[in-house]
Amino acid sequence: MARLLDGSSDLRTSAVTPVTAAPFTLGIWFQADDVDSQYRLFAIIGPADIWSMRLRGDVGGDPVQFQVREGGSGVNASSSTGFSANTWHHACAVERSTTDRSAYIDGGSRGNVGGTEAPASADEVQIGTIDGATRLQGKVAEAAIWNTDLDDPEVALLGLGLCPLFIRPANLVFYAPLIGRYNPEIDIMGSRNLTLIGTVVENHPRMIYPKAGLYPGIGGVAGPPEFPPALFAHARRQSPLLRM
Repeated sequence: MARLLDGSSDLRTSAVTPVTAAPFTLGIWFQADDVDSQYRLFAIIGPADIWSMRLRGDVGGDPVQFQVREGGSGVNASSSTGFSANTWHHACAVERSTTDRSAYIDGGSRGNVGGTEAPASADEVQIGTIDGATRLQGKVAEAAIWNTDLDDPEVALLGLGLCPLFIRPANLVFYAPLIGRYNPEIDIMGSRNLTLIGTVVENHPRMIYPKAGLYPGIGGVAGPPEFPPALFAHARRQSPLLRM
């Protein structure tokens, strides 16, 4: 099960974030109700600084955008293709350094942006909003943060439905499946649990999980039957779970 956000609901941690500087990666599955509006999707924020993934249905192409702001106007990386309404998509943002970052949708369509931005005051994870503004109308699932910059093949596997636990598990510092069994929603990596503000349970995207019993509350859910061999071989070199 996923979480439904209706424009007046969201999920937030309690003033704690697993990463505070580059490099890192954000990933999340989402489904938006429309392609006409701007929605906040997944963010690490502070009093003046921000790393934020947002859905830009209000601009041409309807891209996933990764906004990085250090006090001022900031910079934006936008995916080269856009999202569709009422369709599950995977969004990913990779912050490689203070001058190099990318946005992806469904494992590809990489869009890059430079510019020096080094947010330093970010101290909270928020999903579906930024401080109650620009709230998502749609669904979210499988929110994850790595304290490293995933490469393009790894992002591609996430977009095909591979569980975040398979990708660089030693660097996975936040993972909230958002399956609707817990309140607050649990982060199974670092116990940075998410406070629920008005959300309800909805259908989950199809995923490939580790075998049942390895992690609490997940496992044994079917997903896509095959992955491209080259991508899978690349990921196996990074993940012990894929060699089991």
